[in-house]
Amino acid sequence: NKDKSKLAQYYINVSEFDKFLLCYVIFKLNLIKGKTLIFVNNIDRGYRLKLVLEQFGIRSCILNSELPANSRQHIVDEFNKNVYNLLIATDDTEYIKEEDEYGVSRGVDFQNVSCVLNFDLPTTAKSYVHRVGRTARSGKSGTAISFVVPTKEFGKHKPSSCVTCKKDEKILKRIVKQQVKLGFEIKPYSFDINQMEGFRYRMEDGFRAVTQVAIREARVKELKQELLTSDKLKRHFEENPQELQKLRHDKELHPSRVQQHLKRVPDYLLPEAARKNVKKIGFVPFHKQGGRGNGKKNMRGKKKNGKTDALKNFK
Repeated sequence: NKDKSKLAQYYINVSEFDKFLLCYVIFKLNLIKGKTLIFVNNIDRGYRLKLVLEQFGIRSCILNSELPANSRQHIVDEFNKNVYNLLIATDDTEYIKEEDEYGVSRGVDFQNVSCVLNFDLPTTAKSYVHRVGRTARSGKSGTAISFVVPTKEFGKHKPSSCVTCKKDEKILKRIVKQQVKLGFEIKPYSFDINQMEGFRYRMEDGFRAVTQVAIREARVKELKQELLTSDKLKRHFEENPQELQKLRHDKELHPSRVQQHLKRVPDYLLPEAARKNVKKIGFVPFHKQGGRGNGKKNMRGKKKNGKTDALKNFK
């Protein structure tokens, strides 16, 4: 594809746990501009990453093979319309064999993707081509970043481990060889890992909160939410589009304990260059500070969290 000439490809050697740490830093500090498509190798990985990012106030949407076809298409449509900028795609190999048209890495039409992030390296060079082909399209530039776990680092942190990472170095060699034949280059991305050390203890706290039970509950909760897309509700939401907006796919799942202090990045953790724009980074409370009283509005007649039931008027 001639558009691939505008695709910049990089790989980063990183430990299994540091994948999560690096994602936290990248998205909390807005180091990637535009929409990002993140690929993981199984459904549990997708939900773990989503829940970990939620710990830090980073919203994302997950696209997985368990969801009905119409729900998956709705998620893609919202992503293409810029409703949200961060989409986690579970490139489930077994499911793709059964239903090839799903194959997130190859069959879905994602639009205006600025960056493809291979959180988990694909298991084949062919799959890599399909994944990175989601960006740098229609004459636009794009970036592909792949996390690669060195063999010596595999299995050192069991909770963050993924079985496919064991062969990352071998797969990377095949990918590099293939890209060279195609006339492209994948460059190593070098950075100072020490700059992230200040964020590590926060990631450790956030990661511990996302247990296997929490992941299972999140999957069940989201499947229950998808029942709202049934034909019975279709007309109701057509007549009440404002209520449909309340059912956005990137809402927080909250099956794990969210620690509110993690949503804000303390100034002392920021790189010097980022401190100049500190007001643009971190958690921003909904209510303004100051004014009369404690800043809380009259919540009479509403739920404690200030949200109304999207289905309150549905009969």
